[in-house]
Amino acid sequence: MTPRVYLPGETAIHDWRHPLVPGLSKLQWQYHFIELPTFTFVGPFFVPGPRLCSHSTWKQGISCSKDTECELGDTDLEMANKNRRGLAKADLVMAHISGPISTQTMNDLDFALAQDKRVVLSITKGASELGISDICSRAHRVHQTEEQGLKSDFEFEVLDIRAALLYGDA
Repeated sequence: MTPRVYLPGETAIHDWRHPLVPGLSKLQWQYHFIELPTFTFVGPFFVPGPRLCSHSTWKQGISCSKDTECELGDTDLEMANKNRRGLAKADLVMAHISGPISTQTMNDLDFALAQDKRVVLSITKGASELGISDICSRAHRVHQTEEQGLKSDFEFEVLDIRAALLYGDA
């Protein structure tokens, strides 16, 4: 059984998720999941490509009127619902925090904690001094890490949740 993993926060074309989820930058938000050898990525997804819409926190790119639909025909509500469904299915929610936490990231973490999801934070040294003790105290585990340590923290958590799922401790 591979754990379902959600990596919350605002998305960007070259953000911290891409080294952890190969091929993510080429996939559109309509995908339901990405099966990888050790885990299944369930979100969030965004709209990739040269002509992107940036009228909400769910998308990145060129400006677009928030009163119109994007070229792909998606709406903010559709994308938000898609990503929220992925978050609801997740076995592990892991956030990388290297600066101030955005409202979207905090919403995702609060939702995950309210649903009793396993929430893990990977926090860089500079971010650990931003008054985030409340969210840290509610998380399952907090890693104090350097940027290059994120991948090993993530791999450890995927193995840990996989073992918990296999042996009934999740």
